[in-house]
Amino acid sequence: MTDTQDTVHDAIGTMKTNSGIYFDMVNPTPNMVNLNDIANGLGMICRYNGQVPNFYSVAEHSCRVSDWLGEQGHPEFALQGLMHDSAEAYLGDIVRPMKHIPSFRQVYSELEKSVELAIGEAFDMILYPMHPIIKDADHAVYLWEVEHIRSGKVVGWSPNIACSVFEKKFNMLLKDPWF
Repeated sequence: MTDTQDTVHDAIGTMKTNSGIYFDMVNPTPNMVNLNDIANGLGMICRYNGQVPNFYSVAEHSCRVSDWLGEQGHPEFALQGLMHDSAEAYLGDIVRPMKHIPSFRQVYSELEKSVELAIGEAFDMILYPMHPIIKDADHAVYLWEVEHIRSGKVVGWSPNIACSVFEKKFNMLLKDPWF
């Protein structure tokens, strides 16, 4: 490893992603963004801080939000719905109660915004500010999850399947949002 790589690796707020890219969480740029890193990260992160009977990934949640948008007659937002939590691949999934702590929310919101802007620019889409229809879809899926996932009635996908489905859905929606 070169001195430059050591410096980057040791920098505060910087992490090495699965693909080997150094991602700066404080000052992200579009060239630090990688679809496989997002899919892998979201596929490996369990929703609800793991407080569910069975593994349920952020990637699967995101696929469900995307599907909901298509089913509700908003396929033009399906790709943004899929990517609505993509910043979590780099920042982690933060449970709702934490997001409502004012001092935490202030810091996290700024980081999340900068990561969403970098991801949006990398994929030529608007992730920030989030469109209200995507917030509605996220909430509708949350209500479904409370009934089906948190109760254990439905078992989530494995991390590998979640990652694969997420990537395939992204590529299909990129080609044709109306598929």
